[in-house]
Amino acid sequence: DSTRVATLLLAGDGTNRVFALAKTYGTGPAPYRRAIAKPVAGSVRVAVDGVELPGARFAVAAATGLVTLAAGAV
Repeated sequence: DSTRVATLLLAGDGTNRVFALAKTYGTGPAPYRRAIAKPVAGSVRVAVDGVELPGARFAVAAATGLVTLAAGAV
């Protein structure tokens, strides 16, 4: 279903440019975090400080789920 959206919040340190995709289920004292190892091509959207980055500003490794931000994107 192309209308489904997963919101993934990651806290950066202003230096690190590589992040592992994951989805957190539940809230409170026992949330469950699941790694997303093989995202569907073209399905990942990335924003920094609430501003969506164009696809040329990040890369997604389809086999690992690692997102790498371009230099200057953090």
